[in-house]
Amino acid sequence: MNRFLILAALVAYAYCCPQSSIDMACALMQKVHAGTLHLATRHPSGVNDLAFAMNNMQDMCNGHEAHRSHYTCSECPSPGAPGGTVCLSHNLLAYLTALVAKGPVIVNELAGACHSCNSRHYRGEAVDLHNDARSAEYLHTCTAMGGWGQNEGNHIHCQFTD
Repeated sequence: MNRFLILAALVAYAYCCPQSSIDMACALMQKVHAGTLHLATRHPSGVNDLAFAMNNMQDMCNGHEAHRSHYTCSECPSPGAPGGTVCLSHNLLAYLTALVAKGPVIVNELAGACHSCNSRHYRGEAVDLHNDARSAEYLHTCTAMGGWGQNEGNHIHCQFTD
């Protein structure tokens, strides 16, 4: 009986995200390999876990949920980032796809790192982008696609509600 439950849990974990989101994540990974999309392989905090932006996208492309970080920070001292996993939202992936179609993009965070306790990052609905010459475009595109964006100084935050 225990083997059956474990197998059922693994199957549920492996195929919980919509196929369209998995396909978009794989297309975005192709952009990484082409050099037009850079996904961070570390957190600004220096905490080392499986929830870097690169890992998040690779998890999704592999048909798994993206890992979330699990540690505390000044923005969320208790209980801290929730850990576990989450599907990256269709709207979020469509937003990244639209940006990459117009030029190179650097993603700092997706579902990982520690943010405010109720952050949409933990729901797979937010992204932090490197603040560069395209920041106004990032914000405009975020709003045009139904999201809410904010220039937070060292990065552009865009979030959606799916």
